[in-house]
Amino acid sequence: MSNVILIMAEVLAFLLMAGVVIKVVWTAYGIIKKKNDLSKMKSVVITIGIVIIIFCIVDMKLIFDSNIQTYKDKTITCVKNTCPKECQISYGQALDNYLSDIKWEYVDSGNNTMVRVNGNHVDGSENDKITLMFVCHNRVKNATDFNIYYVEINGKKCVTYEANNLLNEAFSDYAEKNNLLYEYTYFFAY
Repeated sequence: MSNVILIMAEVLAFLLMAGVVIKVVWTAYGIIKKKNDLSKMKSVVITIGIVIIIFCIVDMKLIFDSNIQTYKDKTITCVKNTCPKECQISYGQALDNYLSDIKWEYVDSGNNTMVRVNGNHVDGSENDKITLMFVCHNRVKNATDFNIYYVEINGKKCVTYEANNLLNEAFSDYAEKNNLLYEYTYFFAY
């Protein structure tokens, strides 16, 4: 929502600037035409043209950057809102509940677009740092467009059954707290 407001503000600023420039050019043209001095008219038009070009370049850069941020936010939101395999709990619900100090971030690693989740899980006296990496295929639209790439506990990459157990614990913990049914899910194929 804030990106839409930002783009609308940029378009409004551009239109306002264009209106001011047109008014200045029209006024300058009228003054110079009365004095019949075409050399001054050329320099005014060139200066205003340069200002318009600079403004357009800066404005297009702002719009382009806001579109990139919108894509990043949508990618993270899609991963967070997706429910795995006939489950009624999303990754976001389960992980936001299971981890503390959680941070979802977009990662562009050259050929792949990824979403990384970092957080802590406290179980009794143990405080584990958990990292999950989702690899996204093309533009994320639904659950089939990304996979869990890896899971780490305290910097050590989990083997498949450990990662499955951790994710199932996160999902079943959310289900229990919210009186939902949950069946063990295989997040990774063995």
